[in-house]
Amino acid sequence: MTDVYPEFEDEVAIVAVGFGSSQTVSVMNAQKDKNGYPGLFTEGPDSMVRTFGVRTQSTKFGISADGVIQFKKGYGAASDTEWRERLQTLIDG
Repeated sequence: MTDVYPEFEDEVAIVAVGFGSSQTVSVMNAQKDKNGYPGLFTEGPDSMVRTFGVRTQSTKFGISADGVIQFKKGYGAASDTEWRERLQTLIDG
């Protein structure tokens, strides 16, 4: 998470998962490189969308180390404070 929230980079992993032909690994990695985004970018199976109940683009899940979903947020922006609180929630479990 370098350059985003460095205080969390050793404790929280960011994984961006794309679905469908418009969100291939190569497309996502091109966006990652162009914009300097941190984390791992990968493709997920279509079944993952249904399993996790994703209803909108840009759905964000916070999953703690023990596999528990701590938060689920749909499309939209969040403040620095909100992201810091979410990341701390993941660490705290």
